[in-house]
Amino acid sequence: MQKIWTLFVKDMRLEARQKDMGFLMLAFAMMETLVFGFALDSGGRMQTDEVAGILWMGFLFAGMLGIVRLFGRETAEDVMVGMAMAPGGRLPVVMAKMAVAWVFCAATASIATSVDVAVFQVPGTRVSVIVVLVMLLGALGLASVGTLLSGLSLNLSGHEVLLPVLTMPFLVPVAIAGMEATGAAWRGGRPWPWIHALMAYDLIFMVLPLLLYEFLWEV
Repeated sequence: MQKIWTLFVKDMRLEARQKDMGFLMLAFAMMETLVFGFALDSGGRMQTDEVAGILWMGFLFAGMLGIVRLFGRETAEDVMVGMAMAPGGRLPVVMAKMAVAWVFCAATASIATSVDVAVFQVPGTRVSVIVVLVMLLGALGLASVGTLLSGLSLNLSGHEVLLPVLTMPFLVPVAIAGMEATGAAWRGGRPWPWIHALMAYDLIFMVLPLLLYEFLWEV
């Protein structure tokens, strides 16, 4: 547990000092919101489902920018090898990276939701407890999927280009469940079946990196 906390604090301090990953994710999410908003808003008649779609597409694409950078600092000079050989084993490295990715994805999701609700002002769209829960679960899904695939593709040629291509198919269920749950919450429908599906998918991809963490170091 101590190694997980140490690595988590290390990454958060580096990001607080450099501010590149967080800034890029938030800037992309906001730009996507404005571009798609102007493209789809026909005479001010946007619906809640359209706002939910814009929100989730912007969030997932912005999150991919952070996932690509997840192991970026450790690729130079075999830093990953040193982290793995440090006391505590290899598993804490994977768990710390997943926690860092979740923090940045959750922050991006929170700000993207607030911006979408404020910009489009569609009746029924608001930041509620259910919407916050859905976004946090979506951030966890993005972080867990991204951690697994980023570790698997770390040593491949063209890692930065291949990772989004490998990751997006696995994020389709997250996007569908998230959009449906958010839209249902805003319409006053039943979001819980979609929330339960999102929870199940998150659980699968949280467990997989923990089961395959030894394999991540061999590929």
